[in-house]
This record gives sequence, structure tokens and C-alpha cells, in this order.
Amino acid sequence: MGFRDRKQHAAGTKPHLLFLGDSFVWGYDVEQHERFTDLLAERIPDWDTINVGVAGYGTDQEYLLLQKFFARFHPDVVFLVFCTDNDTVDNSSNQTAYGEYYKPYFESVGEMLLLKGIPVPKSMHYYFAEYRNLSKFYFRRATVRLYYKLFGVPGLFTTDPTLKIIARMRRFVEDGGAVFLVGLQKPQPTLEAFLEDQGIPYVHLDNPHVYPREAGSH
Repeated sequence: MGFRDRKQHAAGTKPHLLFLGDSFVWGYDVEQHERFTDLLAERIPDWDTINVGVAGYGTDQEYLLLQKFFARFHPDVVFLVFCTDNDTVDNSSNQTAYGEYYKPYFESVGEMLLLKGIPVPKSMHYYFAEYRNLSKFYFRRATVRLYYKLFGVPGLFTTDPTLKIIARMRRFVEDGGAVFLVGLQKPQPTLEAFLEDQGIPYVHLDNPHVYPREAGSH
């Protein structure tokens, strides 16, 4: 299904523990067997541990992914890993935090969350990957870049919908009969206050075992 999670997850007697998140869950900087989800799976063999992390995703994309695959995996517990470094930026824009990749996003209107940016525009990088000849020559690359600068969908920012997305995610998970938990990459007082107010269990995941910045800081 495209996830960095090669194990089959057939229906069975084991409860399912599903991890959502970005590159911290996907396992940037490490081999697959070194990721915390794989190490955890060895410690709790009575659980079926599922990793659906996608590098570069924001909470908004993770929520959409969860809706798409929830019925497929039937998780008993959904554990969201929140990247305090950039998830709020990701959630507030039609582009990824690292730029030039378009994504769907939610607009907060009163008590509602409106899904925007669908269908997702194809980015310049998409065309370079799909049509290799475009990137082989400087003039062609420069022409494509100029086109996107003049006619591409502009990047935009909206009011941060993060708290509403997490509340919706929690409701969706619990309506599906599962438990919703959150792990915070680093302490974030505003988000922690919200989680406590909503009664959502959370844990701090910050620790000294981090790769140096030049290696990715994961």
C-alpha cells in the first residue's frame, strides 16, 4: 500500500496498534528495523504494531490518511506522533513546510473544518519526476520554473486548524471503537493544555537520542 511497513496485517486475534506521523514515524535517518515502532513490536508481541508514517505529512494529511485506511486496519489504538517543529506550519498551508509540494488543507470556519485544495495541484517536482527530459537541460528546467513562478498555484496560509483537526481525529477514532493517544516530539504548552482539557492522553517523546542536525535531527 506504499507504507514503509512490509509486514502483512491480516485480521486475527491480536489487537492492532497503529502509529500515525511524519518522518519521525516513517523512520528518517534509520533502517527499518531500527525504528521505534519495530523495536516496540519486539517488546509487545501480543500486539500487531502498524506503521503508516509518511515523511513530510502534516496532521491534516494524517487525518485524511486515517479516514482512508481505518477500516482496512481496524486499529484498537491509534497513536498520533505530533511534530512540534513544523506540524502547525504544515497544517496551516496548501504546501508542505519544505516548500514546492502542494497538499490538501483545512480551513477553519467557525466550528467547521472545510477541506480545501482538492484536487491537489501537481507541483513542479512532480513534472520533473514524471517527465525526466524536463530536468536534463538547464533551459528546460528554467522554463518550467518560470512557468510555475508566473502561473502556478500560489502558496497560502490560513488560520491554524491544528486543534480542531486533532479533536476531529479523536472523535473519528473513538466513533470507530478505538482509543486515541498522542505523542509530542517536544513539549508544547498550548497543545498540552488543549489535550488535557479534552481528556486526550499524551506523552512527551523528547529524549537525548537524536541524530545531529546535519544528519536530519531525527
